[in-house]
Amino acid sequence: MIVVSFFLGSTIFASFLIYGSAFYSLTAAIFVFISYIILKFRSPHLDRPFNISNGPIAFLIPILGLILTSFAISGCFLSNPNNTIVFYILMIQVIVSVIYYIFFVRHRLVLSAEQKFIKMRICKIKEETLRKHQIDQIKGRLDVRSRVVENHAQGVRNNGVKSENLSSKRDSHLIK
Repeated sequence: MIVVSFFLGSTIFASFLIYGSAFYSLTAAIFVFISYIILKFRSPHLDRPFNISNGPIAFLIPILGLILTSFAISGCFLSNPNNTIVFYILMIQVIVSVIYYIFFVRHRLVLSAEQKFIKMRICKIKEETLRKHQIDQIKGRLDVRSRVVENHAQGVRNNGVKSENLSSKRDSHLIK
């Protein structure tokens, strides 16, 4: 920062370069934290090279990072009133860039090999969980059916035993 301000002076262009680089790097960090939270919700069982333990800490760390990064951005631009103009220019650039990406660029991107692998892995995980869920449902139905058949068989056996006992009690007076 000191080198840039030494060569360019304290103009708006110098503060645009200095604060712009800080703003873009902090904005990238915000997008990383948001992406982590979204991925943790959408595909929690995906293998990752990094791991934050499950539970409340898994969302506490990125949320804390979002808060601290937001404070850093606001600290950069609230320290000097001249920087608010730079802040608004940079914010407009980021908003326009995100809108441009969403509506024009995202649909034309070609997946890299890593992205294809990740997409394939996510599809396999979803299929496996769907199959496990379907197998569990089928097992549950079979358990219910087998219990019904067992109860029916038990009832038939009990009725047969009862009828034998009744017939032997009926015929017992004839034997005497």
